[in-house]
Amino acid sequence: MLIKCPRCSFQQPKDQYCAQCGVDMENFKPIKPSFFQSTLKNPLVHLSLLLAAVAGVGSFIYQQNQEKLDTRVEYLKSTSRRAVPTIASDGSQKVVVTPNQTADPSSSEPTNAQQAAALDDTAVSEMASSNGIIESASPPPVAPTPGGQNPQASVVNTTRATAPHLLVTYAEVGLSALNAIMNSSRNTGQFMSLVDYTAGILPGIQRVLNSPDVTVLRTEERSLETNRSFSWFLGTKLPNDPNQEIGLTTLFELNDIEQNVLRGNLEILRSWREPGYGEPQKKAFPAQFEITPENGFFMAGILPPTSGLTNESSLTKIDLYKILNSARFKANQSELVIFVQFQKAP
Repeated sequence: MLIKCPRCSFQQPKDQYCAQCGVDMENFKPIKPSFFQSTLKNPLVHLSLLLAAVAGVGSFIYQQNQEKLDTRVEYLKSTSRRAVPTIASDGSQKVVVTPNQTADPSSSEPTNAQQAAALDDTAVSEMASSNGIIESASPPPVAPTPGGQNPQASVVNTTRATAPHLLVTYAEVGLSALNAIMNSSRNTGQFMSLVDYTAGILPGIQRVLNSPDVTVLRTEERSLETNRSFSWFLGTKLPNDPNQEIGLTTLFELNDIEQNVLRGNLEILRSWREPGYGEPQKKAFPAQFEITPENGFFMAGILPPTSGLTNESSLTKIDLYKILNSARFKANQSELVIFVQFQKAP
């Protein structure tokens, strides 16, 4: 019968001494490894260290992305307060000097205050009221139109147009109407469906806004005569942390207007309480588009059915977020859809 040496593992016929290392096999007692050595040899420890390293790297990358996104939000929000390229009525471009810049006292050009006052009165503004709600400046409410049409849906026809205008409409849209919108957009060949949201060109956008299955919540209007970029925030601050915001920031940048075609960039930045996170998480939804006065643009899937707040009353005071009280929206039978229209000056 062969036996194995407890020291060198050499196999030999049964004997007291090992033929290879000479150890007394009957009386040999191997040295027990220390706790540290045993721990290092444990594969579960290796797996735990690997998972901890992966989690650490993932957390670092996430924090870096959040910091970059915060910096981008602050920068784009501040573009309306600094010098921005503008389009004059004769089509030429110039730069408006804001109060943050220095003008030559001997120059005959208008003063900083005069030039700042000349900015379009629909430029982005953020107003914090006593209840903590923040909204941008918006056009006065439009009374319901005859025949039961949606309020503000006919704003394109009633707005006094002296310059090209951008109109951004936030609306609750039923799923059947949304499916029709997406099918219509697919037929244009300019439709994209991503993991989180869908977007595309929409023919006959005004007819869609007048549909009975579309409830207009809010319309923002901006003149494109003096400003090429806008940003506005619609939301509220957390009552227990005034430094944290809940809501949507809309960012628009005009590329050019040529032969009744507007080319621009739209980005929706969402700050929202998401499941599993204590603080609001920020997420960006970017898009580029070319639209005409007849064909608009839409984005859907931006807003979850719940804000994650224990009390949504401060948020639902804003007309846009009244959708959170909608039974259809809570049951995932409707979605918030953002429509973009271009109104050409006569």
